[in-house]
Amino acid sequence: KVMENPFDYEWELQGFGMLRTYIDKDTRLQIWLKDFIVPNVTDVHTHPWDFESFIYQGQITNHCWKESSKLDGVSFDRCLILTGEKAYVKERTPVILKVIGNQKYTRGMVYSHEKHVPHRIDFIDGTITVLTKQNIQEDSLAYSYVMGIDNEWVSAAPRLATNNEIKKFIDVASKLNKETTPTIQD
Repeated sequence: KVMENPFDYEWELQGFGMLRTYIDKDTRLQIWLKDFIVPNVTDVHTHPWDFESFIYQGQITNHCWKESSKLDGVSFDRCLILTGEKAYVKERTPVILKVIGNQKYTRGMVYSHEKHVPHRIDFIDGTITVLTKQNIQEDSLAYSYVMGIDNEWVSAAPRLATNNEIKKFIDVASKLNKETTPTIQD
């Protein structure tokens, strides 16, 4: 329904290359396109809630880390962020992150992610996911992780998308759908 009438919905563009619209207060449809990744965006992050994500079409890879007390990982600054349109860093703390896994998900698959696990997403342009928030608590925090001590935090804060931006995402998603949807041969 959303993809048939996309301009009937309010869409936000997030700096990770994601266009999103809310189906209800805890569920959003997301379309992914690399052209809209903010340059040098700080993309390793946590969430203030757990979530489950259904891959409607395309492919994503979820790269997960954990904080380590040993020097067996990569130096990051953990940034406590206040999220939303006017997101900003409230505090920075040096930490070591260690990769704990990279999992690929394709059309029809579902994965769950816990809020405290730092992660970042890679994707094929035109991928569509449906994310449902879980275990929502008002006092939960979200963090971004800046690689290296002297690097700046670059926001991925969402903003309202223009009709031209929405159209570009929808066109790329429709093209991917046509390329990956089986057709009946005569």
